[in-house]
Amino acid sequence: MTIRVTSEGVHEDLTSQIDGQQTTFTTTYKYISGTLRVRLNGVEQGPLPGSCAEVTETTFIFIPYVLRPPDTLFVVYSPKPV
Repeated sequence: MTIRVTSEGVHEDLTSQIDGQQTTFTTTYKYISGTLRVRLNGVEQGPLPGSCAEVTETTFIFIPYVLRPPDTLFVVYSPKPV
């Protein structure tokens, strides 16, 4: 899993979580609700809750997709202050 932080927020590669079965994905850090941006195969998905929905401060679910390799999944979000 690759994580980097820029002025845009936390950039995280969640591709390793893709197994062809699960639709729920987890970020390393808590994010501020409404700041999560999802990129599937390099294409930014529409604004939430379009193609996915936030479930918790670290979890979101893809609707109605089941991702399979070789799909790629990247997210960008503003981390919640500790």
